[in-house]
Amino acid sequence: MSHKTALVVDDSSTARLLLSKVLRNIGIECRDAISGEDALKQLESFKPDFIFLDHIMPGIDGFETLKSIKQNPRTNAIPVVMYTSQNALQYYKDAHNFGAAGVISKQIDREKLYLMLDRLCINDTHQDEISRLELSSANGDNSTDNSQDKIRKLTGRLSTVETAYEELADDFRQLKQELKTS
Repeated sequence: MSHKTALVVDDSSTARLLLSKVLRNIGIECRDAISGEDALKQLESFKPDFIFLDHIMPGIDGFETLKSIKQNPRTNAIPVVMYTSQNALQYYKDAHNFGAAGVISKQIDREKLYLMLDRLCINDTHQDEISRLELSSANGDNSTDNSQDKIRKLTGRLSTVETAYEELADDFRQLKQELKTS
């Protein structure tokens, strides 16, 4: 993947930090926005390759922000991935109907995220596989073995914990270094 940029929109600093860390680990430069309004303001002068958008935020929510992005000719071609704790099949359908390129869980499943980013960079090569993963996340997908679904969910949760641990370990090393120099 060549040099790419993303705007991560979430009112939770922890959620922004975790997703940004995962994206930076694969070479995607990230900017943060703390609300839908903040995102729309930043998009006036910044055109990222991807937007990761939380759903539930104070002010305008994720769907309203998504609608504004898709109605603006300057931003409507930017792929928007809803980044949410919502897990209902109807939510996934609504997100796609409003123009989202995909939906990922806040408990980041790195395999699904990387596959989605790959698809967005290579013009929908893996669309069917992403749709299957999204739907299995939303409704337990009866066509998928239940143990595989559990493994995927646990892997996503483990990935989130791993990212948080990496960030804490970096902060701890930095604090130790600062204490040594004080």
